Amino acid sequence: MAVQEKKRSSTKRPSPSPPPKKVEATDKLVRVSPFVLAPLVGLGLFLLFLLLRLPLVSKSLIPPAVLALGLGTGLALWQGQGQKAQRQVAEERLTHEQEKQGFQRREGYLKALVEVERLLLADSRGKALEDALPLLGEATRADRIYLSQCYSDQGELFSRLLAEWCGPGTTGQINNPARKDVPLSQSFPRWVQVLGDEGVVLGQVSSFPQEERRVLETQGIFTLFVLPINIDGDLWGYLALESRRQPREWSVEEQGYLKIATEAITGAQTRRNSEQNTLQQALHDPLTGLSNRRRLREQLELAIERAQKNHTSVVAVYMDLDRFKQINDTLGHAFGDRFLQFVVRRRLLTTIGQKDLLARVGGDEFVLIMCEENHADIVNGAAKMAESLLKALTEPILLEGQELVISTSIGISRYPTDAQDADTLVKNADVAMYRAKEEGRGDFRFFTPQMNRSTRERFELEADLRHDLTRVAPSENFTLFFQPQVDVGTGRMIGVESLVRWRHAKRGLVSPAKFVPIAEETGLVQPLGDFVLNAACAQAAAWAAMGCPLRVAVNLSAQQLRNRELPHQVGEVLAKHNLPAKFLELELTETALLVDTNGALVILNALKQMGIALSLDDFGAGYSSLSHLRQYPFTVVKVDRSFVKSIVGSVRDQMVVKALIQLAHDLGITVVAEGVETAPQCEILHQLGCRHFQGYLFSPPVDAEELSRRFLKPNLHERAA
Repeated sequence: MAVQEKKRSSTKRPSPSPPPKKVEATDKLVRVSPFVLAPLVGLGLFLLFLLLRLPLVSKSLIPPAVLALGLGTGLALWQGQGQKAQRQVAEERLTHEQEKQGFQRREGYLKALVEVERLLLADSRGKALEDALPLLGEATRADRIYLSQCYSDQGELFSRLLAEWCGPGTTGQINNPARKDVPLSQSFPRWVQVLGDEGVVLGQVSSFPQEERRVLETQGIFTLFVLPINIDGDLWGYLALESRRQPREWSVEEQGYLKIATEAITGAQTRRNSEQNTLQQALHDPLTGLSNRRRLREQLELAIERAQKNHTSVVAVYMDLDRFKQINDTLGHAFGDRFLQFVVRRRLLTTIGQKDLLARVGGDEFVLIMCEENHADIVNGAAKMAESLLKALTEPILLEGQELVISTSIGISRYPTDAQDADTLVKNADVAMYRAKEEGRGDFRFFTPQMNRSTRERFELEADLRHDLTRVAPSENFTLFFQPQVDVGTGRMIGVESLVRWRHAKRGLVSPAKFVPIAEETGLVQPLGDFVLNAACAQAAAWAAMGCPLRVAVNLSAQQLRNRELPHQVGEVLAKHNLPAKFLELELTETALLVDTNGALVILNALKQMGIALSLDDFGAGYSSLSHLRQYPFTVVKVDRSFVKSIVGSVRDQMVVKALIQLAHDLGITVVAEGVETAPQCEILHQLGCRHFQGYLFSPPVDAEELSRRFLKPNLHERAA
């Protein structure tokens, strides 16, 4: 076996040798000499015998005898020369025939190479290799020639058969259903090294290492010639030629031709890889590898055409990851990219069907296309798929030491029920997704025509909100309402919660339930939060100046909590209004703590050291309420209104609330029950150990003027009306 370094052979076409000169006269003499030579020699010898034995014989016989003998001897010498010339002629003829055959083989190689180059350059179907191998196989007189591509799987290198050609009497493997990819790293590790170094594997199989010989001889291979195809320094694949009928030798010239063919295949594959990369970039998302908007539209249009022809349905499932923006802003865009890749690879792709199309259409937005041809009951199938996606995405994700919890809002639209074209189908799914967000997130909704009107209203509301927060002073259109917090044991008001209201020019007073989610999604929650903090501190300072000092609670958004400068900014606001820190309470929900827990802890500790009270809203309804009480420096917790609402008729909820209240009291934390609307609720909560309440039973949210008039009197301000 020989391992040869890569060297391009010359393809210069040699001139054929001239034919041998004619020697017809010599041929004729040589052909007739046996019939003349023998009698003459015999006669000459007979006459000499007579002269020597019979002295009496006339001396006249001497000349004829000498003449006969000389002629015979001369002819003998002539015959020897003729035979030599004849052998020379035969050798020249043989050489000429060999040169002629070599020329024909060389011409066959050159014609095959030219045709292979032409096929590879003009390849528009991706089938050029299948057409080129027969040309190379016939030109080389190989029994089998094939092309294999290498790939890596879990650190092991394998090769997959792409194309092959077999001569008469040889059975191929391309159509063998039992064929398996070749584990190169295990079965032929020497090949990996040699081919990777741009060498060739060449020789009689009988001279190969024992393990290779055992595998190859069972396949009936006598001689093997393997040439590498390296692209960008990596082993992309190889071209192999087998001799199965008998051993053969590959001349240096033939090796050169085959190396030229391999180089042509390498160039063609390099061009094809470049084209595929360009197409991949044009039709796929570079971060996740999923289809992009362009490919989504193309494939969706094709799916709708098939559905129209077959009278079937197509479903678009639009997904938006809730709270992903918090992860991106807090932990950085690089971490956010890795998080998205994890979500796509481990949660989305493992949940959807193999024939479904998943595309990334925005930073954290995805569209799934499901066709009825792949799902028997498309409507129920879409609902079940949405439920599976919701379940997969709500499970905690541990990535790089960070435990993160997200959810997704999903909208579903159907062709032909909800839309007649691709763009409208996706748009309506988007509309349904926003409805799921508006109604609490972490759920899915099917599109209905009424949603379009709501979506138009939402977009108009967003535009107006942006105008009123950024184009004019927020105080011109926004105001604060305050809801009292009462100690039922003493009847005193212990504080108020500030709640923002939007006085819209056309819509009147807009509920925060409508515009706060929009502000959070659009980034407008930052200027809105700044206004609320300033306005609340200003009002608290005004009450203190009246002789009615009162602690004011301000809701803090997750986006504000991610701001490392928050303690400094809060301190500036307190100093601006000359308000002691003890009269400010910052209230946040558990979801705001789910991203960057370490950063949140640093910020909350800094605020606590300033003397600001910290309140945990919706206590008991979150993911890890008990751990939050232990980890963060909260001074107040607010029992979630869902427990308050059902506490009258649910013994189970009463037990849960009692345990929560007891735990908070043991930790020295004040408990406030919010959403108290009836006397029975208040009575049960009081019996369970809760003394502080907030809700419509005592007062709805009112503006500062009404709160002052109804509840505050100098030096008597703690007395509730």
